[in-house]
Amino acid sequence: MNRERLDILADDLATVLDRMIAMHELQQGILRRKLDAMRTSDPDQIAQICHEESDIAGALSELDMKRRRLVADICEALGMARPDKPERITLRSLVRAMPSSLQHRLLALGEELRMNMLKVAEINRTVELVCREMLKHFKVLFSAFAQGDGNDTYGDTGSRRTNANAGVLDAVV
Repeated sequence: MNRERLDILADDLATVLDRMIAMHELQQGILRRKLDAMRTSDPDQIAQICHEESDIAGALSELDMKRRRLVADICEALGMARPDKPERITLRSLVRAMPSSLQHRLLALGEELRMNMLKVAEINRTVELVCREMLKHFKVLFSAFAQGDGNDTYGDTGSRRTNANAGVLDAVV
């Protein structure tokens, strides 16, 4: 085991975990703003927030790839075989194989990240429920537009006709 290399890799992993924590905190704020925009029915703001959310997700994906590479490098530095799928290695199991002087900081960051991820998941569940309710309302609204009430409408030739199935979305322009 190369202790100097392991210390550097552990510091790099701590930095990545710290950045992931910050990104998840930012994501929580974005999701709360998204819920507020949904409450006020502001589609422009919702679209803007979704774009911000996408940027955060992309950045988190890049950080996660870096985390996986560091986990594989740390395994190698510890004298273990380099894993084919480092995402399957838990932080706890990795830290157990490390010197005790490196364990506390990484475990604390891992726990903080886990708690932030749970908060994001909870807010996401709320967003999903709101979206489902909105979809139900849109279905009712669109079915009202698509179904006629039996009133007169205009046909293809522009003449007036009675059509029991005519609806707003059937109008000829």
